[in-house]
Amino acid sequence: MRLSRRLVVKGDFLKKYHLGPNYSRFTVDDIRKVQRQRLGNLIAHACNHSDFYRELYKSHGINAENICELQITDLPIVDKNLIMDNFNEVVCNKAIKKESLSAFINDPARYNERFMGKYTVIHTSGSSGKMGIFVYDDKDLNAINVLFVKYIFNVRPLLKMLPQRVAFLGAVNGHYAAYTAVSRYRDYFIKFLPVSVETTLDQVIRELNSFQPTILVAYSSMLYHMAGAQLEGKLHINPQAINTGGELLTPRQRTAAQEAFGVMPRSIYGASESIIIGAETAYNDGMYLFNDWNILETLNDQDEPVPTKTYGHAILTNLYNYVLPLIRYRMDDVLRMYRNPVNKKLPFEVIDGIEGRTEDFLQFNTGGKNVAIHPLVFVEFHVQGLRQIQVIKKREDYFIARISLSDNHDSTIEAVQHRLQEILDNQQATGKVSFDIEVVEEIPNDPLTGKYKLVVNDMKSKA
Repeated sequence: MRLSRRLVVKGDFLKKYHLGPNYSRFTVDDIRKVQRQRLGNLIAHACNHSDFYRELYKSHGINAENICELQITDLPIVDKNLIMDNFNEVVCNKAIKKESLSAFINDPARYNERFMGKYTVIHTSGSSGKMGIFVYDDKDLNAINVLFVKYIFNVRPLLKMLPQRVAFLGAVNGHYAAYTAVSRYRDYFIKFLPVSVETTLDQVIRELNSFQPTILVAYSSMLYHMAGAQLEGKLHINPQAINTGGELLTPRQRTAAQEAFGVMPRSIYGASESIIIGAETAYNDGMYLFNDWNILETLNDQDEPVPTKTYGHAILTNLYNYVLPLIRYRMDDVLRMYRNPVNKKLPFEVIDGIEGRTEDFLQFNTGGKNVAIHPLVFVEFHVQGLRQIQVIKKREDYFIARISLSDNHDSTIEAVQHRLQEILDNQQATGKVSFDIEVVEEIPNDPLTGKYKLVVNDMKSKA
């Protein structure tokens, strides 16, 4: 990023930090008013700058003149396939092309760079196995960075961030949502340690002991392993704040972390489509939906709104992304919302439950060597030309990687093989665990759950 651009982005962050609202002084009506204004601005922007939304809304009788009369339920629902298939028409900056973005995210030398020097790129296959690429202007992301500092890290005033040491334990070798968001604090001279979830547990412990983080951000299942290591006397760290994301934080994991570190871990709910949707805060009174920046509807199977405190399919509207607008975007998540909470410190709706997916670790025990590969390694498994991947454990020393391709080329299969071998190498499992690749047309959802499974333990069914 050019120096002038960096200074502009940093200045914008400082402005938003100091002039941004103090939510504790807001009312529910204040939040709804802000939300409504931002929704209208976003729809107008999409109609003016996105060929896709202009034509989509035109076909539904929606235009700039009648925006003020619209309810959000008047807008059509979109999904990942529709947005990705029409990417070049959806994006509001016509200089951004999907082909160029694909080349960018496939270049390991550019993992920590901005696209075109100013855009943050997030990619994921997600738990559904469908590849998504999402683009944000760094100035738009500053609104979310302020939420991190003030309400999630709970570090105020801003100068108190400078001596912090932030460690991130997760998927780091790519443009992943959690890693990319947290790593941006390096831009503000904050010490940052990325620790790959693919490394061995012993290596993770050594790096954390050396770094001594004051803020720890980790996948919740990895936090559980760190808590165990701390209680066993192998890990010796004293974080002042712990945040988790990427998967559900279970009561068992929460209790273990609090016992080990003396700190209550707080969960962040975010996605590639919106870096922060909701989070547990220092108030410790539930997971707030930041619904001034996100509209999160919950619908039944007929796409009708469900009552408060009832599970429904999540439909997201991201109110801060003006580069790639996501308006009434269908997610894979099933949520329960508390729409009118009482006795809360902040004036937001509350995410009362998430029926997320907690895939099993891919674990092997061979020749006295324990290997545990985190499932989110496969959620974030990206190879150009790969459409879906499913890993099936057959024996304690062998698995099959079942893949479907969007481009049926030998080079894609070779790249998948190389990436899988790299994962095993990182776990020091070379020569101990082997695999084969099976190419199929489509990987169907599990017939029992109706959900796509990334990791399948075929040994369980034979036990």
